[in-house]
Amino acid sequence: MTILDATHKLFDYFGVNHTFSMDKNFKDIIPISEEKELDIAIVRLALEDMEKNEIVRSTKVEEDECYILARPMESFEQNVSISHPTAFMITQALNDFCEIIEDYTDIVDVSNVTEKDIRNLVLLNQHHKAEMAKYIQGDADSSFGDGINFDNA
Repeated sequence: MTILDATHKLFDYFGVNHTFSMDKNFKDIIPISEEKELDIAIVRLALEDMEKNEIVRSTKVEEDECYILARPMESFEQNVSISHPTAFMITQALNDFCEIIEDYTDIVDVSNVTEKDIRNLVLLNQHHKAEMAKYIQGDADSSFGDGINFDNA
């Protein structure tokens, strides 16, 4: 496991919990560990990185290492720069889908790709992954684009 892997597990954990205790919650992050000491060190490094980025703060409670979320995960934002070729690919993928389903409410402006557009692209990807899994298992029907919901406000 890498520090990045541990960070992803911690972000998932902090999505529903506000505190993390190495003694009490380690198994919530790593349910099965073949090298527990090494995995604890990796999780600790990920937590230290999160603390440097002011996502969590650490303290000791009766010799137990505890990490407390600085604020709800929903309040953290990230800034992402997107090059024109990438913006064009996002626009083309979403606008092509809008044309296929003949619903233009979520059409994308290539000069102004928004968080909503990125979220729609992720939703489209999730939908297609689920449909592809059905297809591979032989449960597919012909409504590959039906049932997708871009209502993600």
